[in-house]
Amino acid sequence: MPIISTKILADGLSIGFWKMTESVDALEQNIRFTTDEKIEFSAFSIDKRKKEFICTLLLAQHLLKERIFILHDEHGKPFLKGHAENISISHSSEFLAVMVSTQNIVPGIDVEYISDRVEKIKHKFLSASELEFISTENRSKHLLTCWCVKEAILKIYGKKDLDFKENIKICPFHSEDTRISAYLSKDNLNTRIQLDACIIDNYMVVWGWQKEK
Repeated sequence: MPIISTKILADGLSIGFWKMTESVDALEQNIRFTTDEKIEFSAFSIDKRKKEFICTLLLAQHLLKERIFILHDEHGKPFLKGHAENISISHSSEFLAVMVSTQNIVPGIDVEYISDRVEKIKHKFLSASELEFISTENRSKHLLTCWCVKEAILKIYGKKDLDFKENIKICPFHSEDTRISAYLSKDNLNTRIQLDACIIDNYMVVWGWQKEK
């Protein structure tokens, strides 16, 4: 299996990265589906979604060293059936990232192929003050990092009612920084979140976590 790497972090956190280059048939040889998993898998009409489904299960299993079963709550957030650990999942093109944590830590991870596609929507997810610190030399990378930061925080928050521009404020950072801070404000919630960023095989990866309240 082409697992690129795994990272063991503090506080019971670990991350795995996978380049999904195998065929669906080859991947199916590595897993035995439950009845529910088989039904979900068979509903996918394209190979990309089938690969993501299998590789996510296998990568999470690799990190936790046991067979796991992934379900989704009413907000679409994934969780592990019968396990206290938490999970966050992201994929872009052929790249997959899975982050798992102990029960009192909520993880969030986002992966995006590096391109200039977020340039067109920057005003929809960044405030005027955030746009002021965007680099002119590494603009595309800087903007994409900001997008990944907000996506990762959305996954930590776990619900879909966040306004990226209003509810998440990123502290100024340089395009080459690997540690980023942001504030999540929503209703009675106001919290600071630390995130890490890196580039793997031309993919931007940003992850963070927060202790459960």
